[in-house]
Amino acid sequence: MQKFLIWEGMAKAAGYAKVFSFDNLEDLTTGLDEVFESEGPVFVHLRVEPEIENTPVQYRTRPSRTVQMAIKELPETLGVDRFLNDSAIAKITRLYWGD
Repeated sequence: MQKFLIWEGMAKAAGYAKVFSFDNLEDLTTGLDEVFESEGPVFVHLRVEPEIENTPVQYRTRPSRTVQMAIKELPETLGVDRFLNDSAIAKITRLYWGD
């Protein structure tokens, strides 16, 4: 929990109006409505467990979908009645990959 407070403190110090931290899918799913209804700017901290694969790159299976496809499928996967238009997907992708 201590690491969450570091992120929350940094976000608040940076001027975010509302800060959320989630460390499991159930809390994220139930908290999304509050996230989407909050007055911005909003900071969402997600704690994830990385899947580390040490197989050499040339032997790895290529992903079956792109980052953009995964982002577009996110609301349906989480079971929320929200959609992301192409402009929102482009913004999220730029944030993910950088400009």
